[in-house]
Amino acid sequence: MDDSVGVTSQKREPRAKRIWLAVAALVGILCLAWFDGGEEALHPISQEIAIPELAEQ
Repeated sequence: MDDSVGVTSQKREPRAKRIWLAVAALVGILCLAWFDGGEEALHPISQEIAIPELAEQ
């Protein structure tokens, strides 16, 4: 019976390792997105537009 317990724990180890690797990759991607996707300054838009004559009255 002791042998079957060892096999079960060995099967769980790769699954746990994959979960931790996936979590680490997700955290890494989120950190990169936060660092690279920082807030940019707003740029004013100055462009003349045609106003219909009815709106001027």
